[in-house]
Amino acid sequence: MRKPKSKRRIAVFGNGFNGSNLGGFIEGLTEAIPPKHADFFLFMSHAAYGHSETQRMAENSIFDLPDLKTFDAAIIYGPGLNFVEAIEKLCDKCAEAEIPTVAVGIQDDRFSYVAVDNYTGMYDLVEHLIEKHNVKNVSFIAGSMENEDSNARLQGALDALSKHNLELKPENLHYSNWSILSAADFIGKVFTDRKPKDYPDAFITANDMLAMFAVAQINKFGFNVPDDFIVSGFDATSDSQVFYPSIATVDQNQKEIGKTTAEALMNQLISGEKVNKLIKCNAYPGESCGCEECRGENEARRSLGRHKPEKTLADRFTTDRIREIEKTILQSDRYSNLAKTMQDHFNKNIGHEGPVFYWLLDSKVAKLGELNVGDEPKFEYASRMDVIVGRDNGDFAASVTDVGIKELLPEYYQYKDDRDNTVYILLPSYLDGIMYGYSVFGKNNMFFEESYYYSFHERLICTLEAYKKNLQLTNLYDKLADLMHDDPLTHVRNRVAYEKYKSSLEEKMVTNNECDFAIILFDINNLKMINDNLGHELGDEYIKNCCKLICTVFKHSPVFRIGGDEFVAVLKGDDYNNRGSLIDTFRSSMDESIKNESLVERVSIACGMAVMVGDTPEALNETFRIADERMYMNKAMMKKQMQNMDI
Repeated sequence: MRKPKSKRRIAVFGNGFNGSNLGGFIEGLTEAIPPKHADFFLFMSHAAYGHSETQRMAENSIFDLPDLKTFDAAIIYGPGLNFVEAIEKLCDKCAEAEIPTVAVGIQDDRFSYVAVDNYTGMYDLVEHLIEKHNVKNVSFIAGSMENEDSNARLQGALDALSKHNLELKPENLHYSNWSILSAADFIGKVFTDRKPKDYPDAFITANDMLAMFAVAQINKFGFNVPDDFIVSGFDATSDSQVFYPSIATVDQNQKEIGKTTAEALMNQLISGEKVNKLIKCNAYPGESCGCEECRGENEARRSLGRHKPEKTLADRFTTDRIREIEKTILQSDRYSNLAKTMQDHFNKNIGHEGPVFYWLLDSKVAKLGELNVGDEPKFEYASRMDVIVGRDNGDFAASVTDVGIKELLPEYYQYKDDRDNTVYILLPSYLDGIMYGYSVFGKNNMFFEESYYYSFHERLICTLEAYKKNLQLTNLYDKLADLMHDDPLTHVRNRVAYEKYKSSLEEKMVTNNECDFAIILFDINNLKMINDNLGHELGDEYIKNCCKLICTVFKHSPVFRIGGDEFVAVLKGDDYNNRGSLIDTFRSSMDESIKNESLVERVSIACGMAVMVGDTPEALNETFRIADERMYMNKAMMKKQMQNMDI
């Protein structure tokens, strides 16, 4: 196959709870694509029937993340997607993008179609149970009512029964919505609500997980499989192979599906012609139906035993790694330092997430500490994301701070054609339906262990919830600090805040040579007279009127109340540059206030200004002293003037 001028970018949509099948499919898909021909972006939802509607929609929102017009093609892996509305929306999205699309297990005339012959596989398995094991009264535990795969499997079972003049009684059909708890509950009710003569002699289930939990429930009630009941599944997972008894099942040949999908996709990219293919399933008996050594069970169990220590150690490392990441996130008390905290950790440690790992977040995470965060729109991604963690084989780990979601990965277009074909797995990060970002894993040796991605994804979301509490506490602390630094009468900053500001100013002077500012000291006149004659309540009003004038004139400068009748302002920027005219404005405003009839509105404030000269704390103290000296000179002058006035 001739290499394209630029490596293809392929979007793949699937559900992580179908990870064993999805893993085999991706393996076959990538093996069929020549080197440096295509990168695959697997947008993975973990939506399940047991989730709330909000969680389900948030999970499926990962399908809305990509701009498909930036992709060369798309693959919709239907098995496990389950939800009709999500599938229909996804199909419409691919059609609107007008890119070649292959739908696996979803028939849509707009796309190439790779069908899985679920019907024949189940038909053959049920016929084996009837002819070899004399099954007559079966119970069928289906998936969901709207799922095409489950319905095809059910129809295969019904037709095999019909061929032998058998039927599936209505009370023996149960839709589990793929829930093992629902399946176990159904079997429990069979044993508790019916008489033994009405028990089915076989439980046929729509997948291997349901089958294994059916066996466990049967054992719980004191029965044995296959001596008392026969159980079968579907999918031929490795877990069902080493399970005891091994599950009679159907192999969908996922690797073959992946390879066929790759061929259909490349054919459509090259010729533009849509392709329809049907992949045959193979029925395999197992110990759960009374057949021995049909799937190489014993060798698989021996292999599992030989590698058990390695697997246990790997699982421990994985758990420890996830805990490390959780702790690192919670070490950050502000969103502004989260990226540095995380990047420092990931630069030092590479865990099972592999050498390619990103965590990208919307800057609105900073709002998690606020009470009104629920007002944010749900199920929508921002157009740009902050790179909280960015590691790609050590490249540009900390040099790129944000990325547009059309690009999805930092600097992807700059390096994609030089890299081998890569599978990127993208998982959503959200809380309460608000999409805060996504994580990205590059393909590595953990890829086919579906539980890893689910565990990492789930723990990351739980940690985000805990991090929210971190930010809320920080936000509360900041508010308390503001209250501590707030003057309760005038609501300008108080003396404590001034001393803290002064220390900060001294640090900046040393590090940045920041010395372009001036200090003005203010002292209110006539306060004692007003307190003595009019009362302290009106005295407080007078203080507030004086403060209002200072803040109005020097509106771009921080103002502090450092004593009962003393204020200080630090002039920077425009206020510093216009300090002379502002002093004139200040004094003319006081002159204007004398016209008021009310004494508390006749503002009189002495002030003294000094410009900072030098860049040391000593110079700052000297500037304050000079301003204070000039303020007292001004106060003495104003006192003489007021002696000649009728106050």
